Amino acid sequence: MKKNLEEEKKLNAESECTFKPMMELTKDSKFGKKAEETSFLERTRLWAQQKKEKIEQFRIKDLDKDLVGCTFHPQIVRKKAFLS
Repeated sequence: MKKNLEEEKKLNAESECTFKPMMELTKDSKFGKKAEETSFLERTRLWAQQKKEKIEQFRIKDLDKDLVGCTFHPQIVRKKAFLS
């Protein structure tokens, strides 16, 4: 009897749920393949490479920011010294 009530409550609760997620594997936009087709090591390697590139871009931008305030541009004239 108690089990029947529990089963009834469970069925009622499940019937009230309207969200039904799609459980299909979709194409992973970052790697261009389905997640199951790319190995964990390959995804980790790609992530590390992308991180390294992003850090390099930030470093270059930071260098450019430092040079924005610089206004001195020396004009260097190189003359050959003639020894007699």
